[in-house]
Amino acid sequence: MAADGTYKVYVNDNGSMKQSGTPFQVVAKDASGNVSPQAASTVKGMTLNAPKINAYYKGDAYVTGTTDKGTSKIGLYDKNGSLLRYGQVNTDGTYIIYAPDKAQMNVVGDNFMVKALNDAGAASPAAQSTILASKVTASVTAQPYQIGTNYVSGTYKGDAARVQLLVNGVVVKNGALNVSNGSYQVYAKDLVTATTQKVEVVTLDSNFKELARTNVVVTEPAKPTLTATIDPYKLGDGSITGTVTSGTASGAALYVNGQLARSASVSGNSISVWAQDKITAKTDKVQLYVYDQNWKPVIYDVPVQ
Repeated sequence: MAADGTYKVYVNDNGSMKQSGTPFQVVAKDASGNVSPQAASTVKGMTLNAPKINAYYKGDAYVTGTTDKGTSKIGLYDKNGSLLRYGQVNTDGTYIIYAPDKAQMNVVGDNFMVKALNDAGAASPAAQSTILASKVTASVTAQPYQIGTNYVSGTYKGDAARVQLLVNGVVVKNGALNVSNGSYQVYAKDLVTATTQKVEVVTLDSNFKELARTNVVVTEPAKPTLTATIDPYKLGDGSITGTVTSGTASGAALYVNGQLARSASVSGNSISVWAQDKITAKTDKVQLYVYDQNWKPVIYDVPVQ
């Protein structure tokens, strides 16, 4: 008995107190042994919430889900509320109900219900769900990837929540799924750089469980459409010069010993980059980057005489 007049009595070890409808009495006794009149009551059944139903696909062996503790029975009902079968309630609050032999559970798009019952037989509110079309087997495809392009792309099927790119067995990038058309793309330009790399795409569900995996064929980068001839540079001359022989040049850049020394525009097919103040020795490593119309460089080594 607490100071505020409240009390509690442990009853969980008494089997009869676990049965709805069992009458019981409580009396109070003071320090002198005087006993109060009895107060009577009855064990009431637990009020249960509507159970939860996992997605059910036509042909699945069981309707599954979770229910409140205190559930004694779990019932499967058709769309009209007629009982089809009772199932099994597990101690962890999950349940299973065998269903595929019932004609009502084989009509895609039809609704069905599940109710939980306590030990007094009182039912919870009904949970309702819909019979879904047969599950789609998860799969993923990948288009060949050309080194230097931006994305690995392809298509997927199944309940994927994310897509990942792996290079040599290591996840290097997460991609984006387009659920409206079942396509995806993953950025790969700086990550896939050689045809000898093992490149894969994996789809995963919302719990990070792998659903499907495929290899990506990696091809060599596109050959440049821009070509040019670059004249040897004589130490002390003003500029490095050259001529565009095919394609369109957007610009040029001079690199000396691996460092950018100067950028220049290209006029028509003529290339000219001032270099006198940048190249100071015949041993300098000189390269001229000539950029095509997409600003992809074609690199030329320039002899210094």
